[in-house]
Amino acid sequence: MPSPFSFLGRALAGRRADERRSILHSPGLQPAAGQSEKVTLTSPDFADGAPMPLATTAYDANQSPALSWSGVPEGTAQLVLVMEDIDVPIRTPMVHTVAVLDAGVVAVERGQLATTAQRFLKGVVGKPGYHGPRPIVGHGAHRYRFHLYALDTVLPESVSTVKELPAATAGHVLARGSVTGTFTRD
Repeated sequence: MPSPFSFLGRALAGRRADERRSILHSPGLQPAAGQSEKVTLTSPDFADGAPMPLATTAYDANQSPALSWSGVPEGTAQLVLVMEDIDVPIRTPMVHTVAVLDAGVVAVERGQLATTAQRFLKGVVGKPGYHGPRPIVGHGAHRYRFHLYALDTVLPESVSTVKELPAATAGHVLARGSVTGTFTRD
């Protein structure tokens, strides 16, 4: 039985965020001058560009997906993991999650981001923590991009929101990588 609200998703089907406004393109989150290293970010829960498991969404258990990475350069002091919905029907992609991780972490098991992260910053959702996919019913597939940033400095404790992140990381990104999962709720 279709959701009584699926009409809204269908009405907004042609509206998507401007991907150029993704946090990925923020000047403060570009690799520092002379840095061209790339982190390889993968998930055993989904292939790049493939659907994410229902358990990782806000429609079910809301467990963070398992993620692993390699290629973190020497000199990394801290890692920052960001998840954003780049297909939300508003102007700017919606940042769901920002987790600050110890530089030595190389993987997060499914559902373990809360216990692995040193702390969370508030995303657009307004609360710190993992907030899984929850696209509007009937809106079609949404892409959820996970970005991992390797920083050469520790993020100051005074940085508490995603809006403060780019200014705090400007000139400190050694490398970055991304993986994208999708989810739809029709």
